[in-house]
Amino acid sequence: MDSCRCIFKKAYKTAHNFAVEAGFDLPEVLIDKLLLDLNRIWKDRERRQIAKIRDKLNDEIVALKRKANNKIPYEAVVANKQITRLKNDLKTAFKELRENIYEKEKKKM
Repeated sequence: MDSCRCIFKKAYKTAHNFAVEAGFDLPEVLIDKLLLDLNRIWKDRERRQIAKIRDKLNDEIVALKRKANNKIPYEAVVANKQITRLKNDLKTAFKELRENIYEKEKKKM
């Protein structure tokens, strides 16, 4: 926080010296308002710059992720699909087995 005060003091002194050199007799309130307005303008500019950079980097991240996903070999993609299909087949087989066991138990009674 002390660095902010130091910067504000330097900015105030610079603005005050400029006003004196230009022959203006500006009250402190106007110099403060000028500095606050300039600070607001600068902050808005910096926010827009940061947003642009963030958007650009997010786009780059998406592109790199897409590129990394596309580097998966075709064989691995086929194998993953086959594994998924086989897991589903196994679930179906277990379900049918449970149903058959239930039917047999039901017939015994």
